[in-house]
Amino acid sequence: MYRGCESERDIGTGSGWKRESPEKNGALSFLRAIYIACLKLRELEFKISKTRLLLARLAQESYSLKYGINCVHDPVTSRLPPEVISHIFVLCVPEPIDIPITFEDKGPSAPLLIGAVCKRWHEIAWSTPDLWTTLYFYLDLNTLPQQQKQLEQWLVRSGELPLSIHLGIKRRVGTISAFYPFIDIVNQQSYRWKGLYVYLPHILVSRLQVHNMTRSVLENLWVFPAAGGGPELGDSSDGLLKGTTVHSPKIIYIGAIHFGLINIKWNNATSVQLSQISLSECLHLFSSAPSLIDCSLHSLTEDSLHIAVPSTSTILHQLRHLEIEDSSWSISEALVDRLLLPALDVLEVDACSAESLRSLFIRSNCPIRTLAISETDVGDGLLVQVCQTIPSLEYLHILGECGFFDKIFHHLGTPSLIPEDGGQTFLPKLREIQVSGIRGYNWASIPKIFGFRPVSEEGKRHALNVSFNVCFRGEDEYIDEAVIPDILKIVAQGVNLTITDGDTSFDLITMSQEYHKVLQQNKHKVSQQNKQATEDRSTDSPMKSDMDD
Repeated sequence: MYRGCESERDIGTGSGWKRESPEKNGALSFLRAIYIACLKLRELEFKISKTRLLLARLAQESYSLKYGINCVHDPVTSRLPPEVISHIFVLCVPEPIDIPITFEDKGPSAPLLIGAVCKRWHEIAWSTPDLWTTLYFYLDLNTLPQQQKQLEQWLVRSGELPLSIHLGIKRRVGTISAFYPFIDIVNQQSYRWKGLYVYLPHILVSRLQVHNMTRSVLENLWVFPAAGGGPELGDSSDGLLKGTTVHSPKIIYIGAIHFGLINIKWNNATSVQLSQISLSECLHLFSSAPSLIDCSLHSLTEDSLHIAVPSTSTILHQLRHLEIEDSSWSISEALVDRLLLPALDVLEVDACSAESLRSLFIRSNCPIRTLAISETDVGDGLLVQVCQTIPSLEYLHILGECGFFDKIFHHLGTPSLIPEDGGQTFLPKLREIQVSGIRGYNWASIPKIFGFRPVSEEGKRHALNVSFNVCFRGEDEYIDEAVIPDILKIVAQGVNLTITDGDTSFDLITMSQEYHKVLQQNKHKVSQQNKQATEDRSTDSPMKSDMDD
């Protein structure tokens, strides 16, 4: 409103105006019209203000009404108490992956999605600490401030419950020290770590430390340093989980970190997977982990010259599964020769001699059921000698060049008569054979496997699953034509026999049938052509003789 239109009696007396004589009615009428217009504008603005307040109040009432309607219509919140709903929400959250292979940004997590449904769900979710105990962070320099704020919020919502923390990294460019504050916050919760899964550069892995911990609740430890981001862990100052208190997890997976730099207790360990440790460190692990049940060792290294390796056997009374992979022949054999495993159930090993395996089984007298071997010297019947020491074997898996199976196939197909010396029959419990690698056996030996199957106590023959994944050195090969009818007869009897091409995974039995069928057709065609040519020549010969006469 114009400042001179404060009231009707001020018409024409505002600043910059002089009172005029009553005779000048036209001027007064003009000023009065301005006043009336300004007054109406003020009244209209007042109504607009009141209407806005009314709309805001109505919007709030509408929100409250909708909230009430949702509470009535929601079959969950309208029928169940918050405590039950909270428990249901916890059950809806996916179980964390024990040993993640890769870390990815999977988008909003389940608790956030639950809280976004409605206000009541949001209230219940935010007041349920169990929903916030699993934390996934795929660290990114571009969003690090927001991630750090989210970390702090989740820690508050989780109360004091044990945590499962999963840390990966997306971008490794820029200053690696920018991630230090985030790692420091994680360290402050070390007394709450129940599961710690880390895929970070070495320098960030070395920054993981134990703070303010009176007792350990850590059960799962998975640490695999990512490439880049600083030097590798190479001295005692860069150890893993430094601190005055030591964790004692049960399940441990650690890669590319020196064994001596792992600051944990091994007495509670039941499942361990380590890589790039030496023979002496392996034996130290076994002596420090009496409860070990499952152990996988990868890429074992040579010992330093000044380290003495014990020559006596190390006994692991509870170890049931042992895997030794990607290690040299000498190291694998040296380790196997120093072990005594009376409870061994599964052995997976490559680059180990048949004699070392045989000695291990005799020495341990173990009830082994699964044997998976590759790159071994088990040719010339040595595998038969190994298998004769483990009559409990049910699953035999072979990877590599298989030049030893002709003899073992013969043993499997021989009637299971008790030997004269009173010894065990040959693999009476065998249920499965898997062979993958370059073929070094005769096709005709395969049907011999099924010449006889041992009979169980119930009078039924044990089922035997046999699969071959065949690789070829040069050109593709096919099953001998004379052997195919025997193989088809075995398959027709319900036996699970599969033979596949190692490169294409195609059914080699079917491929061989088609190959020989085409080959026979071509031979027949050539034979017919030759026969026709012979007949043509025979017909032409008399005509030529007549012409000569």
